[in-house]
Amino acid sequence: MIFYISSQACNQTIGSTIAECGGIIIDYVVDNHLMLKKYMKTNISKFNKNVSMLIIDTSALDDADEDIVDAINSYRMLYDEARIIVISPNRAPGDKMLAALFGLGIQNIIATTDYLQMKSELVICLSEKGKSYKDALVFRDVKDTVAIVEEKQKAVIRVQLAVAGTQKRIGASHTAITLATYLRSKGYIVALCERNDSGDFERIRDGFGAKMVDQTYFVADGIDYYPNCRQKEAMKPILEKSYNFIVCDFGELNVASTQMRDFCRCHIRILVAGTKNWEFGRVLAMISQIPDDVLEKINICFNLAYQDYQKALKREMKLPNGDPLNVYFLDYKAEPFLNNKNEKNIVADEILSEYLMIPPEKKKSVFKWAGGLAKLKKRG
Repeated sequence: MIFYISSQACNQTIGSTIAECGGIIIDYVVDNHLMLKKYMKTNISKFNKNVSMLIIDTSALDDADEDIVDAINSYRMLYDEARIIVISPNRAPGDKMLAALFGLGIQNIIATTDYLQMKSELVICLSEKGKSYKDALVFRDVKDTVAIVEEKQKAVIRVQLAVAGTQKRIGASHTAITLATYLRSKGYIVALCERNDSGDFERIRDGFGAKMVDQTYFVADGIDYYPNCRQKEAMKPILEKSYNFIVCDFGELNVASTQMRDFCRCHIRILVAGTKNWEFGRVLAMISQIPDDVLEKINICFNLAYQDYQKALKREMKLPNGDPLNVYFLDYKAEPFLNNKNEKNIVADEILSEYLMIPPEKKKSVFKWAGGLAKLKKRG
């Protein structure tokens, strides 16, 4: 029997992993500002001998570190046979609190912001033996340089991104893979679904030398690729899994087919287009067939647009009532499968701003700059 306490951001990963491992949840709490010590005292009946595993996500708690350690230690002393699993997405090995928990004999500690890594480690923690002493050794020593990440992550649950092109070979698949790779680099669990009949995902699988899992998908660079998902029925089992983002590659969009309906059902819709003479006519022809209330929710992303034309093009792309369309210009990326963790994708950050936690850029103080200028003048 498992009792877990989780933040909203980690709830999906924890709950779905327990279910996939066949665990039975006796109770759970989802909160972003829980006082653990107080909660344990006022709800002591919930923390009983029937609980064989207690999972605590420390990012859900507002207690001081000492109080968290005291609360966990008190529970451990009462029920020493229960396994305690601590998840700390905002901390890292070398953290003082995690070292204190290790000192209490707690070996099942997870410290990562990467949801896929969190899931993989939680599977081990939930197994018969759990993590070993050797696995937990990284948390033994305190390092002065380790800082707590104060930034809270948003809860992202099965957000579907539709990517389609105004014509064949315009870059829809390239953009879909680039987006999936970028989201995976941010630590999210990502699925990439081939919702067209091109067969390109099989060629990608051959290129990676990857094997199919359960005859439905293959894994490459931490992303689950699902070939041949054109039919709606193929999406059902994917939507039941614990993905943060599901990127759907629709290939060339057919506005007059049921494909358009499936495209519009996704949370985010991206239409990849070209600006060259032989491409732009197709863009205008396609958007003229799309109702205004649908068109205003589509993000039109131009590939390889000449920089000097971008402002004028954005100005011209309007709805009949004069409102501007959502127009973006994609940066050239030769290799869609590669993404540095610190690499930015400005278009993705803007389109997905509702779901991603993007820290504001630090601006230099005007006063400091002015002071520096005054010093230079004095020297002169």
